[in-house]
Amino acid sequence: MYNYTKNIMQDLTIDNYGSGISMDSKTEKLTLEKEFKDLIPKISLDEYKRLEESILEEGVRDRIVVWEKDGKKTILDGHNRYNICQEHGIDFKIKKMKFKNKYEVVDWICRNQLGRRNSSSEQKAYLIHKMYENEKKKSAGNPHTKKVNGATVAPLKTRKKIAEKTKVSERSVDAAHKYGKAVDTVHESGLDRNEILAGEVDATQKDIIELGNLDKNDRKETIKQVNDENKKIKDILKEKKAKESISKTVEISKKVEKSPPEIHKMEYDEWIPRLKDESIDLLITQPPFKVRQARIKLVREWLPLTLSKIKDTGSAFIFVSPNSKELRMYLDALIYPTSELNLVGIIPWTFEKTSEEIHEDAKELSWQPILYLRGEKSKTKGIPTIDRQSSVPHIEIPEYSIVDSITNLRYKFQKPKKLIKQLIEFSTNKGDTIIDPFAGTGMFLTTGVELDRKACGCEDNDVILEVAENNGCKII
Repeated sequence: MYNYTKNIMQDLTIDNYGSGISMDSKTEKLTLEKEFKDLIPKISLDEYKRLEESILEEGVRDRIVVWEKDGKKTILDGHNRYNICQEHGIDFKIKKMKFKNKYEVVDWICRNQLGRRNSSSEQKAYLIHKMYENEKKKSAGNPHTKKVNGATVAPLKTRKKIAEKTKVSERSVDAAHKYGKAVDTVHESGLDRNEILAGEVDATQKDIIELGNLDKNDRKETIKQVNDENKKIKDILKEKKAKESISKTVEISKKVEKSPPEIHKMEYDEWIPRLKDESIDLLITQPPFKVRQARIKLVREWLPLTLSKIKDTGSAFIFVSPNSKELRMYLDALIYPTSELNLVGIIPWTFEKTSEEIHEDAKELSWQPILYLRGEKSKTKGIPTIDRQSSVPHIEIPEYSIVDSITNLRYKFQKPKKLIKQLIEFSTNKGDTIIDPFAGTGMFLTTGVELDRKACGCEDNDVILEVAENNGCKII
C-alpha cells in the first residue's frame, strides 16, 4: 500500500558499533520501558531462536543501545539480545545515546527501525504513525512562528515534517497515520497489535482501517467472531456492509426527524468544551463585535477552541466585521492553523438595503466578509455561490433599553435566510450537525433544522433567548 525508501536513515542504523562499554550480565541491569519497547517490531519465535543460537556460538556482536538519564540506562535497541544475555549469563556491550527528552528518543527509535530492510510495510506505516503522533505532542503549545536568522518563519505542518524525515510523500504520511490509528484502536478492542503488524492476522491495511472505523461494540463483536469462529475480517466486514446498505435504503425513504434547535443558556467557553472533538460538521456563526482589547482576547480564545470540535471533513463560515483591524485579527489567527481546517477564502456579502440597526462600519461599507474554512479531508470543492446582494431582515428585540449597545449589535444585524440556506446546503448533508456558539436569536440554527440538519448552540442573554424561543428554539 505504501512505498517506503529503504535505509532512509543509514546514519542511525546500529548494525556495527565496534567496541563499546562492556557490561556484566550478572551485575549490570538495564531498564525496559514499555513505551519504547512497543515501538520495536516483534520478531517471530524462529527468529528469536536463531538469534539465541548465534549469540551462544559467537557472542553478542552488536552493542545494546541505551539512553542514560538520572542513573538509569533504558534500552532503546537490543531488547531481544539483552533478554538472551540475561538468560544465559552472557556479557554484552552498550552504546550510550544522549537525548534531551522522550520526544527525541521516540523519534530516534522510529527512524532507526524504519532504516532496516526486514521491516514489513505494515510495521513501517505504524512507525510513521508513531512519529506523527510524537511530533504532534512535541509541538503542542509551541509558538506558531519562530525566528531564523532574524526572519520570522512559519513552522512546517506535522505531516510535512514527517514526510521530510522519512523521505515519503505527505499523502503516504496521512495514509500511515490513518492506518496506525486504526491499529491502536483495534488493539484496544482485543486484536494483538504485534500480530497485525507481523502479518499474522489475515487482513489488509484497508480491512484494519475499516475495522477501526466501526462502532466500539461492532468492532468488539467482529473481533470476537474472528477469534471464536475463525472468520476472516474481510468476510465479516462484507456481511456488515450488505446489512448496512439495506438499512440505508430503508432510511432514505424516511424523512429526517426534525428536532428544534437547542440553545444552551451559557457562554461559549463553558459550552464548547462539552462537545466531543471532531464531532461537528459545520460551524456557522457571527461572533460579537467588541472593543479592540476584548476583541483580541475573544478571537484568541473562541476560535481554536471551537475549530477543534469540527471534523476534518467539515467546514466553517464565520461572519466578521468589515473593520480592517478585526478582519486582520482573524486572518492572523488562521494563517497558521491549529486544527485540520484551513482558510479557503473570504466570501463578500453585499447588503442590498441597510438599516439603522447595522453596525456603523458595515453601514458605511455596505458589505460583510464571510471567512470560509474547510477540513483537509472535505470532499466539498470550490467556493459556495451566493446571492452577493440581499436585504437585511429586521428582528425586533424586546426591552431594547436593557440590552447593552455593544452586545446588541450581534443580534440586530440579522442575515437573510436565503444566504444562510446557500451556505448550509453547499457544505453539509441531511442529518449533519451544525453549531453556533454565538446563537443570538437562533437564525442560523433554525434554518439548519428547516434543511433537515441537527443544530445546537449557546447564548447567555435572557432578552435574546426570549426571541430565540419565539423563533422555535429549545432553551436548555
